[in-house]
Amino acid sequence: MFSDLRFALRTLAKSPGFTAIAILTLALGIGLSTSAFSLTNVLLFRTLPYPGSERLVRIFRTSPQSQTWNFAPANALDLRSSAKSFSALSLYAVDNLSYAEPGQPALQITAVSATAEFFKVLGSVPAQGRLFAPDEDQPGKGNVAIITDRMWKRRFAGDPQILGRVIRLNSENHTIVGVLPASFEAPLVWGPTELIRPFTIQPAFPTLRTGAWVSLVGQLKPGLPREQANSEIGTLAARLAQDYPKENGTDNARVVDLHSSNMDPVSTAILWMMPVLSTLVLVIACANLASLLLARALGRSREFAIRSALGASRSHLMRPLLSESLLLAVAGGVLGLSSPPGAPTSWGGTSKSTTSTASPSRSTAPCSPSPPSARCSAASPSALPRPGWPPVPRLPTASRRAPAAAPPAARTTASNTR
Repeated sequence: MFSDLRFALRTLAKSPGFTAIAILTLALGIGLSTSAFSLTNVLLFRTLPYPGSERLVRIFRTSPQSQTWNFAPANALDLRSSAKSFSALSLYAVDNLSYAEPGQPALQITAVSATAEFFKVLGSVPAQGRLFAPDEDQPGKGNVAIITDRMWKRRFAGDPQILGRVIRLNSENHTIVGVLPASFEAPLVWGPTELIRPFTIQPAFPTLRTGAWVSLVGQLKPGLPREQANSEIGTLAARLAQDYPKENGTDNARVVDLHSSNMDPVSTAILWMMPVLSTLVLVIACANLASLLLARALGRSREFAIRSALGASRSHLMRPLLSESLLLAVAGGVLGLSSPPGAPTSWGGTSKSTTSTASPSRSTAPCSPSPPSARCSAASPSALPRPGWPPVPRLPTASRRAPAAAPPAARTTASNTR
């Protein structure tokens, strides 16, 4: 087996152009398929990094124009206080804040403003410090912040004394009271969030039914199906539309899974199409490679005929081909999994320098003096014939004399004829 692999390796090394094309074809197909399957796995199949993530839901306001509206503050507060299908409901909003430290220029960061039930809904616990107190969503008590693990490491270099540090958010001082673990981050749901601060419930919110910018996230009660919660939320939304027809005349509400809450049906269909299309690309790449291998095998028919005449069995003829295919598959797989599609490889330029070299058997073969008609190769000066070699055969003496003059009788006959 190892001898077959060594022989296959030497054979492939003699054709660097074919080898490079075959490996790159496989690498592109495998790399594209792997990327598509990985993205589909993250977006469709992988669960959120929270305990009981199958019970986490998001509530959307619906209308004839869209099925993914947010709520006005008063409507969100009414739903939170009236819904009975949830263990906890939290108001939150994702926004960009101006972040600055003393003596440093301001930066824009993504932050989540959430009520105190937010971490109860998700079941998250801090890696350091504490979570929000129940009253820190009231006006004048929300100048605290909990940062994510990414922000702690990226902006504070993992400072162990981070708790109690003061930062400025939108020109207001906030004290860092906690650091979340790395498992909290879910960019598909919260975006590239760097910190969470309290959602301050202003005195005007209970009556503010315009300006939809508040989101609702909740945790279903154990054993309660999502359809039942969806029915209850729909009933509550219909009651709000009846009580406040001017602001909520045609509105309704629905409950969706938190993991897929940011994907519409079109995005889901596209995500399902990606692995299918990438698989077709991989099949096409394999078919092209199979055609190349078949053409290469047909070009070696004389070699196989000679080996068969020398007594090689069919298995001995097939083993080198299988070994070459195995080496190409391994090399293409490794390159496809380790480099993005289109990345430069170390194979470039080998075919040109190799194929331009003359064959050693022609450049170093000496000229044979026998037979005299044999031609010498002009590939190298050493192969040219030496002056006077091979010796020119000498003709007999008689044959080198000048031809004799015609007899007089012959000349007379010719003149008479004229």
